[in-house]
Amino acid sequence: MQLRWVSVAGGSTDFKSLILPAVTLAIAMSAKYTRQVRIAVLDELKQDYVTGARMRGIKESVILWRHVLPNVMLPLVTLLGLSLGSLLGGTAVVEIIYNWPGMGSMAVKAISCSDYPLVQGYVLWIAILYMGINLLVDLSYSHLDPRLKEER
Repeated sequence: MQLRWVSVAGGSTDFKSLILPAVTLAIAMSAKYTRQVRIAVLDELKQDYVTGARMRGIKESVILWRHVLPNVMLPLVTLLGLSLGSLLGGTAVVEIIYNWPGMGSMAVKAISCSDYPLVQGYVLWIAILYMGINLLVDLSYSHLDPRLKEER
C-alpha cells in the first residue's frame, strides 16, 4: 500500500486496480492446474513410446515438447473449460471485495434489491457463456488429437 504499485480498493478500471483481482482468481486455480499437469505428465512419461524415444537418444526436451505435451493437452483443455464455470462464479465475489464495477457486483446488488428479471438475465448470460466455452473446448479436441477427427 505504501509503494502504491496496486490499487487496493477502488472503483476505477485502470490496470493497477486489475492486478489484485486477477491474482486472487489465479491463485485459487493455480494449485489445481499444477497438480493436474504434474499427474498427467508423469503418467505420460511412463508410457512405452517415451522409453523408446529415450533409448533412441532423443533429447529429453524434444520428448517433452513434441511427444508428451500434445498427449497431455486434451485432459488439460477439458479441465480448463470446466474450471471456467467456477471462475465465472468467483468473479462476483472478487468484484465485491475489490469494489470492481462489473456484472458480478451488479448481480449481487440485484439479488439484494430483489430484482428478479435482472438476476434471471445474469444467470442466463452466464449459462450461455459456459455452454459456449464448453462448445469451444469440444471443438478444439479435433485439433488437439488428430485421431478424433471425423472420417470423410
